[in-house]
Amino acid sequence: MRSLLLVGMFAAVAAAADYPFALLLRGSSAAAIDKEQAQKLQAGHMANINRMAEQGKLMAAGPMAENGDLRGIFVFEPGPQEEAEKLAAEDPAIQAGRLRMEWMTWQTRPGIGASLNAAFRQDPKTKMTMKVHYLALLRKGDGWVPGASLSFAEGKYLAAGAVTGHAEIAAILVLNAASVEEAKVTVAAEPVVQSGRLKPDVRPWYVAAEVWQ
Repeated sequence: MRSLLLVGMFAAVAAAADYPFALLLRGSSAAAIDKEQAQKLQAGHMANINRMAEQGKLMAAGPMAENGDLRGIFVFEPGPQEEAEKLAAEDPAIQAGRLRMEWMTWQTRPGIGASLNAAFRQDPKTKMTMKVHYLALLRKGDGWVPGASLSFAEGKYLAAGAVTGHAEIAAILVLNAASVEEAKVTVAAEPVVQSGRLKPDVRPWYVAAEVWQ
């Protein structure tokens, strides 16, 4: 099986793209609030997501399918991270401290979410098939060697690539699977995981299937 080779933390594939990538985490002001206030913040959160998509900046977004500190994921159009940060900072839930963000750059195949975003900008009622995908955050393990080459089995993943700009996460994979257990088995088979260089953190993530088309 051919492999997708990531050299020196950068994908050695033609025309790879740099996506500003954000983890949405539970914020410091995430204590219980009344229902009306919670609904108002959620409405503002969704409005900002739609606004970023309408501007052609947000390529993929969705909540996690588990009630942990990691609440959701944003993948922005390739470009300056500072611009993405400014757009995301307009989110009322972030401004209120209900959410906080951790940023990084994900280098992977070009075109993620582009067709869906173009359709959405033309018609905001464009159908989106929200389904559970599996997001593997590959964290640096005990055997991690800075600058070392990474490779992942081509064809197993909807997207795969190296990460820069994060202290712990070295790569991100997205895959379809029948269950989280199946996803974990797939990722665990990667040589870079078996060697202890990377430790997989596999999470179920709701995102539109059309993002990967």
